[in-house]
Amino acid sequence: MHLDCKPFRPRIDTSIGGARGRTIVLAGVKTTLSPRLAVALGEAPMKNAFFLFVSLFAFYVVLSGQIQSGFLMLAGAVCCLLVTLLALRLGIVDDEGMPYHYWPRTALYLPWLMWQVVLANWDVLKRVWKPGALDISPHMIVVPHELRTPYGLATYMNSITLTPGTVTVDVGEGKLLVHALTKAAAEDLLSGEMHRRVKVVEGTSGDEQHRGDGRDSVQDSAQEGAPEQ
Repeated sequence: MHLDCKPFRPRIDTSIGGARGRTIVLAGVKTTLSPRLAVALGEAPMKNAFFLFVSLFAFYVVLSGQIQSGFLMLAGAVCCLLVTLLALRLGIVDDEGMPYHYWPRTALYLPWLMWQVVLANWDVLKRVWKPGALDISPHMIVVPHELRTPYGLATYMNSITLTPGTVTVDVGEGKLLVHALTKAAAEDLLSGEMHRRVKVVEGTSGDEQHRGDGRDSVQDSAQEGAPEQ
């Protein structure tokens, strides 16, 4: 089974500064920015750049542990600043490259996800060590989704793959192709609970359509896409 997939590419809006980018004055010198960088500067990248620099420096401090060394702290700050400036120059300090506004909701989502990973591990462990024939029924299912952001879709796909018993195989327009190890794992995914929680993470949980008939549409689509056993 194969879904008609289209690669995800960032959309570059050159209307900010035209096809040749935008001209700014930096330290008294006129500089023409590339269209991608002009878009980044038009989408409040300074805040994103600040969070990127802080995150990089905090990571550096944790790894080095040399807080008492002024030289190492200064060297780390300079390196983090250079990386941040390079990211700005590449035009990747945007909401997709530095999605800090999703972090608080992601932090609330992670404990639930970790618990699902524990439960799924335990289920797979019992099936593997159970005497006799393996109690599994591997099959493919099609799981529709209504996620609207790259962060939300990536979170959903990785959550499915991180949970033992299910693996995201392919991505299509508004749907995922998932390999499920057992019928129980497929039904748990098709219940829509993970999808609902990821929508909360990306901030689109106000859409009531999925809550009303989401499970029926997911089940119907899965039945259509699943191969005969």
